[in-house]
Amino acid sequence: MHNGISASRQLRAAGLQLLADCLFPPGVAYVVVYNSRWIGRITAWAMVLLLGAAWTGLHAQTAVSGTVNATTTWTLAGSPYQVTGNVTVSTGVTLTVEAGVQVEFARYQGLYVDGTLQAVGVPGAPIVFTSSTETANWWSGIVVRNAGSATLDNARIAYTGYHHNAGLLKMG
Repeated sequence: MHNGISASRQLRAAGLQLLADCLFPPGVAYVVVYNSRWIGRITAWAMVLLLGAAWTGLHAQTAVSGTVNATTTWTLAGSPYQVTGNVTVSTGVTLTVEAGVQVEFARYQGLYVDGTLQAVGVPGAPIVFTSSTETANWWSGIVVRNAGSATLDNARIAYTGYHHNAGLLKMG
């Protein structure tokens, strides 16, 4: 919205119906359309400036919590994964997190690995384990317990430290 006019309406006014319907997902803060016409000419130019877009329409948002009892893959198509309650990977089970996936933890929640965690990103698409808000010590971290194992490569862990005061911890 800009000056009380929706982004779609502004774009349609500028003759950009396709952009209004296809390019901008929900969550756009506002769009500014500049339109200039030369007298006596049919041609016009329009420049669209997108500010504050949340590209939530490009990927699903997947809420996860509870126990992972079967080998599971968190795919890029399901990203971001929103951890709403603690997630525990059971003994003998593998949780694979694909390159480019973002995992966002709610306050005080964590990932507990009794089985296997495989989180291998690539330089252009790292895996990110982070909080649902940019606040230090927001979530509990990744805790590998007992005979559990974890492989992390090209992965970032941010805004963790609550409870164990570590982002990645091996216990037992």
